This record gives sequence, structure tokens and C-alpha cells, in this order.
Amino acid sequence: MELTIKKSHIRLVGALTLFILILGVAFFVKPNMTGKVISEDIVVGETGILYIEGSDVVLLAASLEDLVELMKAASEINQEKYYAVFQDGRAFIVSGGTQAGIVENNSEVSVVQILEGDFEGAYGWVLSEWIITD
Repeated sequence: MELTIKKSHIRLVGALTLFILILGVAFFVKPNMTGKVISEDIVVGETGILYIEGSDVVLLAASLEDLVELMKAASEINQEKYYAVFQDGRAFIVSGGTQAGIVENNSEVSVVQILEGDFEGAYGWVLSEWIITD
């Protein structure tokens, strides 16, 4: 039992480290893919690609409040709050490169509908800078 607890702690720390890395990349690095336009030109009704340069995953939340809570927990390095958002089903992770339909957009956050993969059909809030359009 003690070994299981240690392994779960290692996984928890590893996942939190990955999330913090993703946030750092998202805030300081804009995707630079030839022929792609970053969030300034996102149009509702179009299809975009969810992508964070240097990461294999993109985080989404079920509501704007959940996205704010997720970001706040990560910035405070509060593992309990961070994992609670995922455990309660208020956030999920998709693979980088996942196609998503743009449902709502403003300069900072967007609502998308996932168009492929395990979460196909799901709606989620995401930072607009993590969406790339043609």
C-alpha cells in the first residue's frame, strides 16, 4: 500500500509539472506553423486545430469558471484544486492537433466543440491562443 501511495504521488507531481510547463508555453510562446494564423483571426463557425508548441496535449474546461479555477490552481501550484477540476469532470485533455469547431470566441478564451478523438462532440473552454486556424 505504501508503494502505491508513493507511485501516485510521483504521478501527481509529474502531471502537475507537465501542466505548469504547458501553461508557461501557452503564455510565452505563440505557435509558429507555416501557413497558420494564431488566435487573432479566429472566426465562429470555422474549424481550428488545438495546439500548444512543445506540448502533446491541450487542456479544456467545461465552463469559463472551471478554466479560471484550473489556471489559478496551476499558478498557485495547488495540486488538490488542480486535480479536483479533472476528477469532477470539469476539465479534460485532448491531444495536440485535435480539430475543433469554434463556437464562441473573444480575444482571450474560446468555446470549442471537439471534432475527433475520445472527446468527440464535447464542448470545452480553452485559451484562444491555443487555437490555430488556416
